[in-house]
Amino acid sequence: MSKDKNQNQITAQPGDLRALLLQYRDNAGFSAEQMATALCLSDSVITNLENEEFQLLAEPPYVRGYIRNYAKQAGVDSTEAIRIYETLRGANPDALDYHIKVAPSMHNAKKGISPIFSQLALLSLLLAGFVGLFMIPSVNQWFTTIMEGFSKQNTEAQSNISDKPSLIGTMPVPIPLNKPATPSPQDIKGIEDDIKKVKLNDQATVSNNKNKENTDINTLKKDALKPSPEADNKPTADVTAGKNINIKMIFTKEVWMRIKNKNNKTVYEGQTKSGQERNLNLEKPLTFRVGNAQGLSLFVNDKPVDISQYIKGSIANFTLK
Repeated sequence: MSKDKNQNQITAQPGDLRALLLQYRDNAGFSAEQMATALCLSDSVITNLENEEFQLLAEPPYVRGYIRNYAKQAGVDSTEAIRIYETLRGANPDALDYHIKVAPSMHNAKKGISPIFSQLALLSLLLAGFVGLFMIPSVNQWFTTIMEGFSKQNTEAQSNISDKPSLIGTMPVPIPLNKPATPSPQDIKGIEDDIKKVKLNDQATVSNNKNKENTDINTLKKDALKPSPEADNKPTADVTAGKNINIKMIFTKEVWMRIKNKNNKTVYEGQTKSGQERNLNLEKPLTFRVGNAQGLSLFVNDKPVDISQYIKGSIANFTLK
């Protein structure tokens, strides 16, 4: 390697840059891996740079930066190493272009319409087009028909929801937090009045049931010699013979249920969650009313009973005889 001071040019041979970079690294006291860590580069970049494999490296401005950082780690000037690099890659070290290339649109673009103004103009045209489209009678009628259909569907959906039995309607209303624990005299009197009303209603119900039983017995005596009547239209499910039956209920969904006996007295009522199971031993006949009936699996004396034929919507009404 020799330098001509008169012509301010440098003559470099392959291997000159490698020797200089190794010298820089030795002065810094780094291995190749340590130099890669110090420069935040990969080991392969350090290897390719020291082996003068320029075709495997980034663009020349980046490589010049690598060389400057090499020299900075050794505490020396990087001018000589950069001139050798430019000479080896076939460039003129005295005519380096350090300017960053930018897109022509950043400095040569002609002034034109603002992009924001163009977008606003396009949006205005679209709005005007929609307004003009709805001015057409047929289009306006079509849109009105669609909106009326949506309104009708929403009304029917709300009506269906109101028709469904409340699964928690029979549950007791919780006491407000701010209500005192000890009832007032007025509350006690109101409770006593309610109890009296319930007793009177129960007595009236018992009396009506007795009268109904007497009437049914007389009717049966009169019809004993007549041909058997047609099957009752009320849904029933046949079960095995016996006065009492074992009922097993498995719930796969949240289900509300009420069971009444032959005296129309509620013998079971409640709301269950998915995964629960109930076992009852009751006297038949029994009348069932089930909300969300798709979630109930019913077994009578350990035999499954298909209630799907009695389900309308989500409500099932049937009698076990």
